[in-house]
Amino acid sequence: MTAKQIGGLERRCRTSLHAQERELVEYTEGVTIDGFEVDFSGEHAFFEFEALTPAGIPIAADGFGNFWVVDIAEDGLWSRVLFICHDPPAVALQARDLADFLAQVFEGSAVETARRLIDDVWERDWCLIPVEQAITSEDEVLRAFAEKLGDRFSVVDLRAGEVGTGFAWGRGGPRSELIRNGRLLMFGVEKKKPGLLGRLLSKMVF
Repeated sequence: MTAKQIGGLERRCRTSLHAQERELVEYTEGVTIDGFEVDFSGEHAFFEFEALTPAGIPIAADGFGNFWVVDIAEDGLWSRVLFICHDPPAVALQARDLADFLAQVFEGSAVETARRLIDDVWERDWCLIPVEQAITSEDEVLRAFAEKLGDRFSVVDLRAGEVGTGFAWGRGGPRSELIRNGRLLMFGVEKKKPGLLGRLLSKMVF
């Protein structure tokens, strides 16, 4: 990558690159293995999941509007790799770091792994913590974040970086709010009360 491209990437990350990431992008802008393209420039078109990863870098796409994104930690380190999907509307933590994700790409398992993880997250959605439970947590960071949220929210805490964890970001209904706790992998997920039409339809038998 050129110096201009690297400058744009740092603005996208909102922080300077660590030495190892700078060495990587100075060596290559990306890799393509068996038609699967990984692009480190962060210039993927039509990326629309900034609320989930406001400083993340979309590094790959599946051609159906879904993206693999490397999350950027507060200290600027390229951290977890998330698969963000719109059908179903869910996000799964797929790799603990970029090296692990690239290993999946080289093995040819990245797409299959993403689909398996996202289907499991959508089906079980087990990482949601009711806000009233999070408020009583002994974890000061979790508790402080939960106290800022309304009673329609649940909290998702992915800080442990366990592969396969995630949440169904779109299950709360149209225009439901999603709040991220700074650079931490911690989210507030709102569940909207159904409107009049939704309540009427729920009472109808088809």
